[in-house]
Amino acid sequence: MNGDKLTENRITILELMIDNPYVSVVELSKAVGISVNSIMRNIDYMRGKYLRRVGADKNGFWEIIE
Repeated sequence: MNGDKLTENRITILELMIDNPYVSVVELSKAVGISVNSIMRNIDYMRGKYLRRVGADKNGFWEIIE
């Protein structure tokens, strides 16, 4: 994906989003085993490069960018 190396946590986050595009940040935090703040930092890093948010925060979903 895009050439740069993703951390294990970021790969896991992407895999969880592929499995469930409606997964919440809290659910990601529990599944990956890192804090909500860390999840948000990882999402911010990947947003626009690997994923995008479609719709509102509450009822939107994650879309993986190929």
